[in-house]
This record gives sequence, structure tokens and C-alpha cells, in this order.
Amino acid sequence: MTQQRPSEPSDRHVEYVAADAEPPGRPAASGTGPTAHGNIPHQQSLPGPDDDVLLATGRPRRPASTREGETLIDSERRRQEKIRRQPGRRAWTPNQHGAWSMLVMPPIVGWVVGGISWVNLLFLPAWWGAYLTYWAWSQWLRTRSARKRRLLVPPLAVYTGWTALLGLVTLAAAPYLLQWAVPMLPLFAIALWEVWRGRERSLPSGLATTAAASLMAAVTYSLAVRGAGGFLGTGGGDGAGLPGASPNGELVGWPWMWLVTASTAAYFCGTVPYIKSMIRERFN
Repeated sequence: MTQQRPSEPSDRHVEYVAADAEPPGRPAASGTGPTAHGNIPHQQSLPGPDDDVLLATGRPRRPASTREGETLIDSERRRQEKIRRQPGRRAWTPNQHGAWSMLVMPPIVGWVVGGISWVNLLFLPAWWGAYLTYWAWSQWLRTRSARKRRLLVPPLAVYTGWTALLGLVTLAAAPYLLQWAVPMLPLFAIALWEVWRGRERSLPSGLATTAAASLMAAVTYSLAVRGAGGFLGTGGGDGAGLPGASPNGELVGWPWMWLVTASTAAYFCGTVPYIKSMIRERFN
């Protein structure tokens, strides 16, 4: 009789377990010996059901060897690191899937509260181009190979030119948007510094980029009210004549919009430590 051990999570990896549970001295049946069916295939997608047990009980998983001196966990991390260092198409298409929701949802929040301005047709493509430019530059900064850096030049040129062109046109149409450089520039500086230091996935980098994305709710509201409300919406007043109000009517205009923006930022920034601990470090 053969015995199958529990599998470690793998990315559609087929693992064979030798039939070493056969009692010594017993001859193998015809067609069922180790050369024919002595190895049992099994596969399990990553992550596996035992991740729930690990999170519920805290008991560490018994590592299984994939090759000498390496566990399945080490093998998976090595594979992810290899993929991360390949410039190719990943320089054109970011693999941070959660970032897209943070790029889309805050502007929608600003539209719900304040309404939609035609300038958004220029501003949103410029904002998305800025994120793609940041992604391409971060890939270029952390790449040390001259050959790989040459592969990153086309997306760098396309995304930087796209962002610069649309950004200038947007500022020409809505020059009051320049005031948002005051909160944005420090956040961008933190993110770029972390990339330069090779810590693009650090907690400060994640919080800085997430906060910048969350501010888009207030920026799109500023476009809806055409810059009314003073510097960054702190011009005072009761907000009379500006769209948006709390359910009880106590907050109107910018006070309500800033509360909504703060709530949006709190939610998205709260996902940063969750993702880093429960998803990216789930094997730790």
C-alpha cells in the first residue's frame, strides 16, 4: 500500500511522493511497482486549505523538500523574486492589482459628492499616467543591469511623455490644481526615496502612495466646484452653495468632503498592513 503525505501549497505544481511505505520484502504487484505507479501525483493551488489551519491555530507548517537544502516556501519566494526582476512586460503593466482600485475609487467618491467636471477627461488620464510613470521609474531605479535598463526605456519614454503632456494641458484648463502639489510632493518624495533605497514595498512607501491616491477624492471635488473654497478647501465659511452635505446636514461643502476623504484614506491605508502581514508574509 502506498501512502500520500499532505501537500504543501504550490502554484499548480505536481509533486510525486515515493512509495516508501511498502513493507520490506513484499514483491510489487504487476503494473503497480515503483517504476509504474509507485509514485502518487498530487497537486494543490497556492495557497492551500492548510493556510486556514495555520492562521487559526498558529501551528507552523512542516516544510517539504523540493530540492536539496530548499523548501517549497523558499522555492516559491525564489520564483516570485525571479519574476519581479524580469523587466519585460511588467515594466508596461504593473502587477499591483490592488492599486487599480485605489486609482479608480477615490475619484468616484469625489464625483458622488461634488459632481463630474469635464476637466476630469484630462485629469484622470494624466493621474493614471503619473502612476504608470512612477511604476516604470521604480523598475528602472531598482534594476542594476545595463541591458535590462535599456528594455525599460520605451515604457519610461511613453509614460513620462504621456503624463507631462496631459498634465500641462490639465493645468492650463484648471490652474488652481497647482495647490494640490503642497500635500502631494512630500508623499511622492517618500515613495521615490523608498524606491531608491530598494524598499519599494516598505510600509512608509505603501502608506505614502495610498494616501496620495486617496487624496484624489478631494482633487476631483475641487474640479467639480472649480477651485471654490479657498486654499485646499480651508477658506472658511459654512460651505453654502457648494455641493455635498452630511446626512444630518451639519457638514456642508468642503468640511463634509474632507471627512469623506479622510474616511477613504483611513480605509485604504488600513489595507496596507493587512496585505503585508496576512498575504505577503503568510508563510512567516
